[in-house]
Amino acid sequence: MPEIDCTAIIPCRNEEHTISLVITDLQNHLGFSKNKIVVVDNGSSDKTREIAESMGVLVVSESSKGYGSACQAGLKIAPSSQWILIVDGDGSDFIEDGQNLWSQRNSAELLIGLRQPVEIGALQPIQRFGNWLTCNLLFLVFKQRFHDMGPFRFIRRVFLDHLSLQDKTWGWNIEMHYLALQSRGRVKEIPVRYRKRRGGTSKISGNFWSSIRVGTRILFTFAVLLFRKPIPPYTPK
Repeated sequence: MPEIDCTAIIPCRNEEHTISLVITDLQNHLGFSKNKIVVVDNGSSDKTREIAESMGVLVVSESSKGYGSACQAGLKIAPSSQWILIVDGDGSDFIEDGQNLWSQRNSAELLIGLRQPVEIGALQPIQRFGNWLTCNLLFLVFKQRFHDMGPFRFIRRVFLDHLSLQDKTWGWNIEMHYLALQSRGRVKEIPVRYRKRRGGTSKISGNFWSSIRVGTRILFTFAVLLFRKPIPPYTPK
């Protein structure tokens, strides 16, 4: 597959068992060159950074822990591209399914991987409930129906800059989705497959209380967004 006009950002912490698999899949299935892949080491205590560096991709460290902090750190050094791909470093996404998202790029500003089907055990009941609740809250506000807050997503760089995301935690994805709708951007879900992580230990699904904290943070972020001054409509350039 020829190289696409996109930079991939992989926020990760302690993903030494999977990061090389994700990088290789990005190169083989989506045509990413090494200089268009950014790995953000968000406080790893293992060899995540060393492995990524050995593969020749761009690597940056972000000591402030948090999914949003990691994504923002990656954006700061991301090469100029029309699109940004954000993907987890645990190997749970089928990177080749990104071709389906990429093929829809002319129809949206934000493309979200809708996780269907999902391997048994890849999403815990509390995660499914959180997805259901968040999507229904979005429907109540914007009257648009969505089904997933999936982390596998393409977004136009100019649109992402317009959103000026602030959240530094697990609220990053819901803030992106909420502001995308608020600014009247086109948001589209595309089915992708999803599986258990290909190695290592989950920071969320494997721990009940971590799942509760993440869910609480997402709901808090949603509440804050309801009372924040609306951002202006997006004008395509």
